[in-house]
Amino acid sequence: MKLKLLSVLVAASAATNAFAEDAEQKTWEVTSELGAIVTSGNTETTTLKGGIKVQHNLESWNNEYKLDGIYKDCLLYTSPSPRDS
Repeated sequence: MKLKLLSVLVAASAATNAFAEDAEQKTWEVTSELGAIVTSGNTETTTLKGGIKVQHNLESWNNEYKLDGIYKDCLLYTSPSPRDS
């Protein structure tokens, strides 16, 4: 009886460990970001930023791919100078 119980526990433990190893082995990780800044006053500025990073984790090496982008637009308000009159 004890041998059967021990055999069942060992088999269950091995199956759980095999399942945990499969669940933990992630080969792809993806992260992304997005940001925006909008200001106004004497100038109106808009800045947009975005990016994505992908990591491919293999047994012998890791690959990393990145893509980043930024957009900026600025509009300056000036008052007329007395010389322009």
